[in-house]
Amino acid sequence: MNFRKVVVECQHFEILLIAEGVYAALARDGTGSMANSGFVDLGESVLVFDSFNTQQAAAELREVITSLTGKPVSHLLNSHWHGDHVRGNQAFRDVFIVATGRTKSIMQEVHPQRIARQRAGLDELHDYIAKLEEQRISTVDESQAAQLLQQICLLREIEMSLPTLELVLPSETFESQWYMQGTSRRVECHTLGGGHTVSDAFLYVPDAKVCYIGDLVAVNNQMLIVDGEIQNWIGILEQLDRWDIDYVVPGHGPIGGKESINQAREYLRDLLDTCNAMKQEGFTKDKIDEVPVPDKYKTWAAREVYSTNIRHLMN
Repeated sequence: MNFRKVVVECQHFEILLIAEGVYAALARDGTGSMANSGFVDLGESVLVFDSFNTQQAAAELREVITSLTGKPVSHLLNSHWHGDHVRGNQAFRDVFIVATGRTKSIMQEVHPQRIARQRAGLDELHDYIAKLEEQRISTVDESQAAQLLQQICLLREIEMSLPTLELVLPSETFESQWYMQGTSRRVECHTLGGGHTVSDAFLYVPDAKVCYIGDLVAVNNQMLIVDGEIQNWIGILEQLDRWDIDYVVPGHGPIGGKESINQAREYLRDLLDTCNAMKQEGFTKDKIDEVPVPDKYKTWAAREVYSTNIRHLMN
């Protein structure tokens, strides 16, 4: 698919212009952003979808939005409760932050303890990064060295974020639908229930036929299923396949088209079929790590997630 790239020097992400006033902010590996974001020019203000994994990535996003549009951010939408989509909220603490009621309650339940635990482990994290750096320097394998460097850069961003990281909760919640009418366009936020998590929201821009879909779809990436319900997830994707969508901004991976929804659904169905076949064959859990990734998913990122998904379904 062809997109006009917006020329902006971004450390944590790459900005793409999908349609007039409709932007994707695609995470760069190893920068701490971890998941995609995006924003929509409503006319008088800007609405942001998801806030990355660190406050420094989110702060850079806000600076870029101001530079590109010259307009204030009025709203931030959180697609679901996972940290890589909400831990940057503090960079938007002065705007309306919107999520489903269930997403807000889980954020409030999970993240304070998780952040406190990670902050208490800062010394261990620092030592671990130092060990990885020693491995990188000593390795003669260029590919392994590059992977180690990417991991080191990611962990350094997290280390940088933790001392001042604050959980900023949504200030406004909805149960099924939320709408925003700007002076130049209308946007719609919907939830069809839970699939990737117990509550997943997505943003639809009708005039541009763009869907910011969160982690309901990942493009060329394995999709983690352990916090959701796979059959419900398949049902959500079946419903979305009937929507008038030309472009999908996924939670992870590059921008896709309508076919990305079908590919995500096929991936989930293949997981179920694989596990059903394994159960019929009496496949034992200790052999799960030996299950090969199917050829059509071998090139997808986060390859280790495939075994995690199989193990979850076999429990």
